[in-house]
Amino acid sequence: MLLTTSLALLVSSIAFLGHDFYSYRASWAEDVATEANILSLSTAPAMAFDDRKVATQNLAALRARPSVLGAALYSPDGELYAKFVRPREAEPPERAPDQFDGVMINGQHVEIIRRISYNDEFLGTLYLSARYEVIGRVRAYFGIVLSVMVLSIALALSLSASLQRAITSPLEAIAEVAGQIVNRRDYSLRLEQTTEDETSVVVQALNRMLDEVQSRTQALEESNASLLEEVAERQAARAALASANARLESTMAAAEIGGWVRDFKTGELTVDRNFAALLGWSDELMVGRDTELRRRNIHQDDIQAWDAAKAEAQVTGTLASKELRIIQPDGSLRWVIARGKVQFDDDGSPRRLAGLLIDVTAQKKAEQARRDNELVYRAIGESIDYGVWLTDPSGRNTYASESFLHLTGMTQAQCSEFGWGNVLHPDDAEATIEAWRDCASRGSAWYREHRVLGIDGKYHAILAQGLPIRGDDGAIQGWAGINLDISRLKRTEDALLAADRRKDEFLATLAHELRNPLAPIRNAAEVVGSPQATDEQRQWGRDVIGRQVRNMALLLDDLLDVSRISRGRLELKKATVRLADLVAAAVETAQPLITTRQHQLTIMLPPDPIELNVDPLRISQMLCNLLTNAAKYTPSGGQISVSADVDEKGLRVAVRDNGIGLSKAALTTVFEMFSQVEAALERSNGGLGIGLALTRGLALLHGGSVEAASEGEGSGSAFTIHLPSSVLIANPSSISRSPAETKATTTSECSILVADDNQDAADSLALLLGVRGFDVQVAYSGMEALAIARCNCPAVLILDIGMPQINGYEVAQTIRAESWGATPVLIALTGWGQQEDIDRARASGFDMHFRKPVDFNMLIASLNSALTAKSE
Repeated sequence: MLLTTSLALLVSSIAFLGHDFYSYRASWAEDVATEANILSLSTAPAMAFDDRKVATQNLAALRARPSVLGAALYSPDGELYAKFVRPREAEPPERAPDQFDGVMINGQHVEIIRRISYNDEFLGTLYLSARYEVIGRVRAYFGIVLSVMVLSIALALSLSASLQRAITSPLEAIAEVAGQIVNRRDYSLRLEQTTEDETSVVVQALNRMLDEVQSRTQALEESNASLLEEVAERQAARAALASANARLESTMAAAEIGGWVRDFKTGELTVDRNFAALLGWSDELMVGRDTELRRRNIHQDDIQAWDAAKAEAQVTGTLASKELRIIQPDGSLRWVIARGKVQFDDDGSPRRLAGLLIDVTAQKKAEQARRDNELVYRAIGESIDYGVWLTDPSGRNTYASESFLHLTGMTQAQCSEFGWGNVLHPDDAEATIEAWRDCASRGSAWYREHRVLGIDGKYHAILAQGLPIRGDDGAIQGWAGINLDISRLKRTEDALLAADRRKDEFLATLAHELRNPLAPIRNAAEVVGSPQATDEQRQWGRDVIGRQVRNMALLLDDLLDVSRISRGRLELKKATVRLADLVAAAVETAQPLITTRQHQLTIMLPPDPIELNVDPLRISQMLCNLLTNAAKYTPSGGQISVSADVDEKGLRVAVRDNGIGLSKAALTTVFEMFSQVEAALERSNGGLGIGLALTRGLALLHGGSVEAASEGEGSGSAFTIHLPSSVLIANPSSISRSPAETKATTTSECSILVADDNQDAADSLALLLGVRGFDVQVAYSGMEALAIARCNCPAVLILDIGMPQINGYEVAQTIRAESWGATPVLIALTGWGQQEDIDRARASGFDMHFRKPVDFNMLIASLNSALTAKSE
């Protein structure tokens, strides 16, 4: 029984010891692992912000745990970051162990390795070494067991026999309770003391042991609960911090704001993702570590100012808003503002600088766009003569363009004090100032023409117009407007009025000039038709009619020539001709008027012949116009001269007279269309005012010019034609006579059809042609002309263009399409004489084109030439 008791006690003790050992060791290992988890959480922020001091303090807190021998923190690259070692204990490894997270138990020694991370970012490794006090615990147990066993054996020896049965029952109870404790891990169970014998001691000892185990278990459970509660609180705080950080980071990202912290002691820079994004990168750790990268991102022109701002911040404690240009990886620029605060140590030295980087690129672009718009609008305003102006609500000028100030010689200050009123024309000043005051009081638009005195001493016409500027509440904040230079418009308006006046004068004069020849024509026609008239009187009537018709034809030709010149449609027909012949032709034309006015004409030409390559008709026309004007505007018995000379510049031909002369004002307008000299209007033989305009146009077509000179009214005039040296023939030679000078050969007994819807015109022309021996038929419409032509096939058809039913162009085209239509000579005789009319006539099949009224001799000569060419 003694052996059994001993064995039972021994087995029970070993069972208790083994269970307690493994149970306590597992619980103890969990406790240490929990402590390691807590420690990794508490050191994560310090590792994130690279705060070695805080990390070391967190490790030093392990002094309160005697079982912890040492601990160490390692950076992500495995380097030792911070450590804690108890005296006379082994140092932790210099580099982070290679094992993954977990607990490694080697006898009494326990090693725990934990990865430290924050926001899924790996920050480093925690290493913790602890020792489980097995020997002490075993000693305690063995002391108790030995005590119990000694007592039990002593009691068993003395009472073995008598108490054998009593001891067995308690042991069974002990075994049962022990089994329940093992199975249920319920340390609140106790052995019931049923006797006062030896077994009660064992029961008491076991109960005391259970009390100790329960006490330690409760303490451990309370510690674990406390740790779990602390872990939960820290996890909640961590979650709240992460949420707050996420919200802050999202808000800053939306506002394009980045955060950064610079440690002046270590030189390290910590930045967030927004900061890296503003620099154009995605890795904030790389941006924080790479100083050269950050410096390369700053525009070269801003680096010096940025360094100076940081140095100043270490003194003042504030980094004032500093604008920087950031060069993005793609080469584009981003504008940012950096601002921050410096934290100082107790000794006053700067510890760290925390700041923000704010993206202001959009604001900068908007400012640049506004400046560009201002420059554009200012340029537009300054491009307007005379710029723009602004006023305040009272109507006081606050801005005037430089062009206006330069025009008037005022400063802006003078203009703002109503100095612009002092430069107004005296006739405009009072009314303009009063109108502006009324405009300012009523808040209406401004529109007014006035004249201002310029620094050149002249008055300049200005149209000022503007509108009130109203705020959101409708109140007037001022006026804005422009000053338009309308001097040219006013000059154009005056010129148009003058041109309109000259046009009216021209029309009146034209009517007068047309009536003048009609009166003698009508009288002469009465004389020719009178039965009582003698042959001499009838011949006189015919001469009058012929002469007046020629005058009307010349008048109409001049009008057509001026029109063609103004439209650039007049073509010169140049030929080689002597100057003397041109002067003689012009004198011959003007001679009747010169003779009638009893003027003395003097011609002074160089002794050597002068040959020209010009249009003979147009040069003669120019000289004739000048001679005719001299004869008209010189009192009877006056002196007229024609002179010419040649120099290196060309030929000069001058026509001088001692007539009514020209005023200075008339000299500037005498060559304009419809220009009339007032003194000439009083004379009965004043012209239309187109002769000199025609002369200037013809001179310009030859590459020359014409100029007028006069000493004044009553002092005569001189008109000089200048022709360039290019018209001069270097080696004069014999000049053949023109075909117009040869005697025309008349082909008699030729059939001619005259068609014109004007019966008088058709009959009179047919009569003249019949007198010359031609066989003439007459038609008064296009249809009639076609019918007669198809029956008789005439050799010549003289057709009017503007006939009813079908016009002359259509008649010509129809005839040319007939089988016999290629032979007849087709002549257009019409009042339409523009170049396009001539071109259309030729395109329709006409051989010649003449304007009404036609020179009959010229018509006969051209007709004979055409018939001769057809016969050949």
